[in-house]
Parts: sequence; structure tokens; C-alpha cells
Amino acid sequence: MPWIKVHTILTNEDKSRIASLMMLNVDTYKADGEHINGLFQLLERYVPQEKMEALKQDVYQYLKQGNVLVEVEKKGPTQAFDLLKPENIQILNEEKSWEEAIKVASKPLLQKKVIKEKYIIAMIELLKEYGPYIVLRNKVAIAHAAPSQGANILGLSLLISKRTISFEGEEVKYLFILSNPEQDKHLHLLRDIMNMSSDPALLSELDQMQDTQEIYKRLSQATYRIPKNSKSN
Repeated sequence: MPWIKVHTILTNEDKSRIASLMMLNVDTYKADGEHINGLFQLLERYVPQEKMEALKQDVYQYLKQGNVLVEVEKKGPTQAFDLLKPENIQILNEEKSWEEAIKVASKPLLQKKVIKEKYIIAMIELLKEYGPYIVLRNKVAIAHAAPSQGANILGLSLLISKRTISFEGEEVKYLFILSNPEQDKHLHLLRDIMNMSSDPALLSELDQMQDTQEIYKRLSQATYRIPKNSKSN
């Protein structure tokens, strides 16, 4: 039987080798009750029968040496703004208290059942107990609560306020709501938003925009690079 050697924890190269071998498979898969023999079945139409076995052995040896026939694309972790859909972005032109802002910013996630009502209550209670710990720099804040407090699925929303919202003395204009059902698994999402908060030029662009589609497009192009010598506002 053909075999390949892989690491205990599969690398992307291991996955490519496995995919290559599966493509060649010998009576491994069935579709509608029929065996699918992969690439070799196709080659049998063009290669003399007496040479097929030697061809198979040469190909298997090629794979055993670490070569691949197909590449498995490596997917990186989900980026914060991959989660941010246009319909989850809101522009606020009127003055609101921080409690009201939390509720408004959470509304898209609540309507889609990404979060439960109690998740909003939990975020507000945490702020009352610990103060404005959610505020980063340059008037960016990200609110979230524990997964057990009503986070159904992974999701993100953004409220951009044209008027400064006071979070107990801390000014906020860009309020993110993060729903994370798995504790500590998506900390890189927080990193992406922290990087954004360190980019005053990007925030200034967003502040001038009046269309959520335009905001979504600009954020989807963000590189998450932290500008040198950036200062907090």
C-alpha cells in the first residue's frame, strides 16, 4: 500500500502530500456506489497497461521524497475586519450616553442572534463595575463580555459617532462590539483593532465618511500596520 510520512501535528506541507496521495487514490472513494480511482484511472487511457504499475511506483516514490502534486493553500487566522459586514456598521449623528451607545452598537448583532440581550446587559454592568477599561487610544473602544453571558457566535459590529461619547471621562468615537463564544481563542482580533487605534490617519479618514459601504471598503483594505511615532488623541 502507498504511504507517506507526516509530522505528528500536520504541517501545511503534510496536508499537501496527503491531498496529492488522495488525488491518486486506488479504490478509496465512492460516489453513487461507484469507485473513483483518481488520476491513475485517467492515465490508464494513455499509458500501456504493462507500464502502469511502474508509473504508479515512480509516482509513490516521488511523493515519499516529500514532493507534492497539488498544493493546499494555507489560510491565516480570521482578521477582525473580515467579520465586520457592511450591515454591522452604523454612523451615529446624535448625542448619546455611553450606555445608549453600547445598545445601539450591539443592535445589528442582536438582530442576527449573534448575541443575546443579556450580553448587552453584561457589557454595561462590566463598565459600571470596572470603569472605561474598554477604551484604547485615539477614541477607539471595544466592548465585549464573557462567552457564557450570551455570545452565540463570533461577530463584530462598529458604531462611528460624529459626536464624542463620554465613557466616564474617556472620549470615544469608534465603538466596536465583539462577540466571542470561545474564550481566548480569537485574541488576534483584539490585536487588529488595537493596531487600528494606533493609526490616527485611518481614523481621520473614517471620520469624514458618511456611507457605511465606504467605511467597510476602507477597513477591508487596512493593513493593520502600526504607524511609527503615532500619538494618542
